Amino acid sequence: MKKLIIILLVTTFFIAGCQAQIGISSIHKPVSVADVSSIRVWGNGLPAGHSGRDATGKEISQIVKWLNESKDIRPNKDFAGTTPDSGIVINLKSGQSILILNSGSDFEVQREDIGKRVSYWAKNPELRDFLAQLATGSNTTDEKSQPPKLHEVIKNQEVLKLLLEYFSDSTDLSVFDYRENQKYAVAFINVHSQKRIKRFIFVKENEKWMLKMALDRKDYKNDSLFGYLTKKYYDFPQELIPDIDPLRY
Repeated sequence: MKKLIIILLVTTFFIAGCQAQIGISSIHKPVSVADVSSIRVWGNGLPAGHSGRDATGKEISQIVKWLNESKDIRPNKDFAGTTPDSGIVINLKSGQSILILNSGSDFEVQREDIGKRVSYWAKNPELRDFLAQLATGSNTTDEKSQPPKLHEVIKNQEVLKLLLEYFSDSTDLSVFDYRENQKYAVAFINVHSQKRIKRFIFVKENEKWMLKMALDRKDYKNDSLFGYLTKKYYDFPQELIPDIDPLRY
């Protein structure tokens, strides 16, 4: 009788272990580089802060490899975690995405490419170090990945002059986004020393460009307010407003 009980217990634990392993493998599925459209990395230590930068070709291969090799997978059913100070966004050609966040003692993975949105914890020393470097700003950027300077993007000399007059130190600046038509221009400028993005609206009046609005992150709660202000006060064309996730910076 005791022998039968022991056999039943061993069998039960074996089945439970198999079920747990199947559950883990169903959420931590491998990713192929061929399925990746692009990868965006961001962190407090980057010049562009939470607006981030595109990963290099080498980084894309490394990130996919590190993710696939991650161990100690633990489901995070409640999406618990700390506020991340760095992260990675893997954009798939399917239109879905995978988030890797520097959250908790390890790192958190959120993905929607397995039929549902899930979150789990994982361990990989290389990936953990890379996230830490994004947060502190060491060893993650090269010359080609540096954000563009104002004169490299903004070819409208009147707008460029107004921006240079607004700031005292242009070496502290780079362009996150700039859009312009015949009457309006919008510039999103990284101020690296302050780790923030300032937004500027320019309007052409009587053949002369004028600075009409400058907004700090503290001046608005989200992008919808920015859109509301521009449309309400300047009839600003919505197609010139970038589709930017407000949580990214």
